[in-house]
Amino acid sequence: MSLVYILLAIIIFGLAIILWFLLKTNTSTQDKTIADIKYRIESFNNEVARIEATVKNEMVVNRQEGNLSAKNTREELSGSFKQFSELISGVMNDTSALQKTQLQTFSTNLNNLTQSVEQKLGSLTISIEHKLKEASETGTTNSKESRKELKESLELFKVDFSNSVDAFNTAQKDNFFAFAG
Repeated sequence: MSLVYILLAIIIFGLAIILWFLLKTNTSTQDKTIADIKYRIESFNNEVARIEATVKNEMVVNRQEGNLSAKNTREELSGSFKQFSELISGVMNDTSALQKTQLQTFSTNLNNLTQSVEQKLGSLTISIEHKLKEASETGTTNSKESRKELKESLELFKVDFSNSVDAFNTAQKDNFFAFAG
């Protein structure tokens, strides 16, 4: 729009200069000059109209090119966002699959470890039970032997005690008969 005002101002300035020259020239040449000035003014007006139409056309073309450029930019940006979202989605899917695989591996390893621990605990339990059974049998055997030895010792003590009591009784009888006698 400002270009149109500038052109109009140039036209008005040009007209003012032409009019000034016209007034300066003498009147005899004025008719010839007036016709020439009218021709030039008409040419100038035609030129201004042509320039105005060109400027308006140029503005319309620039507006269309701007709109087309903005549309292309929006489409390009939309495509970039779509590619970015597809890339992010792919990365998330890959990460999800990797985590799933890792969790399955961890689960398998945990199950294997649990079974291994259970087997070792089972064998340890069997070993402890076996040792306890052996200890119990050894204790039972030792207990039987101890009772047997205690029984034998008590029987020997009984025999010795009986012999000692018999000897004491005999000695007492002899002393009594010797004292009574």
